[in-house]
Amino acid sequence: MEDAASPRVTFGIIVLNGEPFTRYNLRALYPFAHEIIVVEGASPAAAASATSDGHSSDGTLDALRGFKANEDPENKLVIVTAEDDGHPNGFWPGEKDEQSRAYARRATGEYLWQVDIDEFYHAEDMRRVLALLRRDPSISGVAFEWINFWGGFGYVADGWEYRRVIRRLGGNRRVMRWGTGYVYATHRPPTVLDEKGRDVFRLNWISYRVMARLGIYCYHYGMVFPSQARQKTAYYLSAFESHRTMQKWYDSTYLHLRRPFHVLHGLPSVSWLERFRGEHPVQAELLQRDIDSGSMRIDLRQTGDIEAILASRTYMLEIRILRLLSFLRRGLVGWVGIVLKALRRLVHVPMRALRRIFCSRTRMWGAAPCLLQNYERLLADPRTERRPGGWMYQGKFYPDYLMMGGASHAVSKTALKYCRGSGIDVGAGYWPLDGAIPVDLEHGPGAGRTLSEFQDGSLDYVFSSHCLEHIEGWQSELRKWVGKLKHGGGVFLYLPHPDCTIWHPGSPFVGNGHKWIPSPTVVADALRGVGCEVEAREDGPDAMRSFWVWARRTG
Repeated sequence: MEDAASPRVTFGIIVLNGEPFTRYNLRALYPFAHEIIVVEGASPAAAASATSDGHSSDGTLDALRGFKANEDPENKLVIVTAEDDGHPNGFWPGEKDEQSRAYARRATGEYLWQVDIDEFYHAEDMRRVLALLRRDPSISGVAFEWINFWGGFGYVADGWEYRRVIRRLGGNRRVMRWGTGYVYATHRPPTVLDEKGRDVFRLNWISYRVMARLGIYCYHYGMVFPSQARQKTAYYLSAFESHRTMQKWYDSTYLHLRRPFHVLHGLPSVSWLERFRGEHPVQAELLQRDIDSGSMRIDLRQTGDIEAILASRTYMLEIRILRLLSFLRRGLVGWVGIVLKALRRLVHVPMRALRRIFCSRTRMWGAAPCLLQNYERLLADPRTERRPGGWMYQGKFYPDYLMMGGASHAVSKTALKYCRGSGIDVGAGYWPLDGAIPVDLEHGPGAGRTLSEFQDGSLDYVFSSHCLEHIEGWQSELRKWVGKLKHGGGVFLYLPHPDCTIWHPGSPFVGNGHKWIPSPTVVADALRGVGCEVEAREDGPDAMRSFWVWARRTG
């Protein structure tokens, strides 16, 4: 029974194909509800998952009506369909905003508590939230952190981009003050405006961090069953251009876990799986027991691949590293912001210029996941075998540092003995040679700078590390590089050694990124062919499995 002293809460649910959660979710909410308003049906983007008249195809509407008839003695449940709201074809217009507004317009509670059909809370946590609202009526909203279940009841997903989004929004907005003159503005993110037009999540609201410190979370069972993943894939492909990779995610990750560091759909950066070691909310636990006993029938995802990856010590170590990088990354961003503001006050430099200065050194953090993302692809490739600290490929061991970028550091001291005066680093990425002007198509401080910006015969040297092998017509490109040199200027090339088979075109490490296999002899001959005299070279392979050549323009 609802505590008479507690604020009146309207639970709002929008649902399409909510089985097997429907009854269990309603039972969990019922004791705390002033009313439960469930808006059932599809938006046009979800038509592929709905009946021809816009309703759930899995019996959700029947389950709702069955609950209303048999488990609603206090008449708390209100079921709303598109037909009830003036849409005779059965489909809700828009992308969930109209559905959310449909339950908000009917709400008579002092708070809206938005709930997805696959979200649960511990009963004691709900009591604590209501107690907070009772003690402080000025609270305008409450947000929570999700615990995201994936592939089964025993596994949870986490990731960098998910944490970033949660931090930006202050958590998953779920509880919102409601009253006369209030308006439900948007569903993504849930936004309620008060009678003065103010977002309630900009007033006296409680963030997910506070709730997490209290041990209160929202348990989100959004990717437990294959049917959920299939439906979300179809919906997001139809509704959002930004989710065009969803089918690839479903095929290669959800069904087969070939990409164990990209488990969260729609998020481009690293995410991973961990074992759930807590307690499920009671109704979620009862659902699991009913499935196990056979009284509730639904297709389950096979979990052998999940168990195998979680049993891998390497995978668990990678997760620890990712968590550490996430912490360091967040701390770095915070400190950079503080320093930028301080410098702006001191020297009155425009903030945009300061960001440009700092970002030239910190932009590589955006690519930090790439240091570990290769793991998932290589692990799934039958040609490679994981060993501590590296990989076996074609009978040879290759340490991890070879795949981390920055190869130029291994040769920079030697290169600086030859590269003097005014010069460029072609393909510099995030690691340009000291004193050189970086040139790169995409990455690092030289991003967007091209060779055409330098006059022919104007440079003392051209340096390039692990770049020429990416160019199909590399001989003509090399001729252009040499053309930028003054007479007597030099070119220093650092390239992967042919004995290092991980850098051969078509290998699982580089795919089609490398176009040819450099060798000291071939490169030296090519330099002579474009009017250079080879003065020094080290045929290697060195610690980076590479070699270098220095040649001076004579022609």
